[in-house]
Amino acid sequence: MLGEDHPDTLSSACHLAEALCGVGEQERARQLNEDTFARFRRALGEHHPWTLASAGSLAVDLRALGEYEQARQLNEDTFARYPRVLGEDHPWTLASAGSLAVDLRALGEYEQARQLNEDTLVRTRRVLGEDHPWLSLGGFASDLRALVITSRPGSVED
Repeated sequence: MLGEDHPDTLSSACHLAEALCGVGEQERARQLNEDTFARFRRALGEHHPWTLASAGSLAVDLRALGEYEQARQLNEDTFARYPRVLGEDHPWTLASAGSLAVDLRALGEYEQARQLNEDTLVRTRRVLGEDHPWLSLGGFASDLRALVITSRPGSVED
């Protein structure tokens, strides 16, 4: 009714892809998110917040499929764009930083992930408050744990 490139249609496609991923159909979710991301870029442009959110959804699918470097590249690009579009402390910018940190940790870049998560945690506390549900210490704690484990003599990293 609205057309395949209408923002509401594209938003619905993102929600469907999220549901597909939630029931374990990662490849179908990836295919739908790739198509939706391309259509968002065509309809709204590279820098529109919904285009960036769509890129983030695709990155989640890539990570779920073990394509960590591709997810990282997409999240790095998205994270670089968000501050210019919405500002450094916008919740979507902060969420994008957290997603990039997950990619970095998955690729074994623990110190980079820790630094990004620590900065994001400080900004999230300042912007959203101590009790906001988006405030998560889990990623930061995982980074610290990975750094401790890999610094031990005889660790896999030695």
